Amino acid sequence: MGECMFERIMEKRKDPVFLERSEKAKKNRRGGSLSNPIEPSHFQGSISASKHAKKMAQKAGGVLPTAPEVFLKTHFKEVPGKGKVAANKRAQQISEAYQKKLDESSTQEGSQPDPNQLYWEVVGGRKKGVVKGLGASASLFYTPSSEKGSQSYNPSIASQL
Repeated sequence: MGECMFERIMEKRKDPVFLERSEKAKKNRRGGSLSNPIEPSHFQGSISASKHAKKMAQKAGGVLPTAPEVFLKTHFKEVPGKGKVAANKRAQQISEAYQKKLDESSTQEGSQPDPNQLYWEVVGGRKKGVVKGLGASASLFYTPSSEKGSQSYNPSIASQL
């Protein structure tokens, strides 16, 4: 870095407007105050949900996981002493609603219901082109409908295999 550029940067660091904006940005990066932290949306890191699904399939001998299994993998984590912890309140609500729907349908039908269809019903189908909680991996479980605004359940070929 040239000496001229270094001097300009050092001058900028003395500017009160710059210091105020810098302090505000620091608080935003930390999630605001410690008393009101921002909840994470998921625990998958920089790995996409579809890559998680593929890794899970490799571990299971090539068997594709179900949509709720991918959701649980990317939105819950094991915490020592606390068990499985949800990323946020919405993830907890989806998990509880799915489990309730699974229990209800298992007792009513007597046969095993399709977990992908139950998950589809719990999250309300595809909204704005995505299925809640699955990100890019939704195409592994559900085929995009040709009709705009269609909320029908269409299993993908991969999930049927």
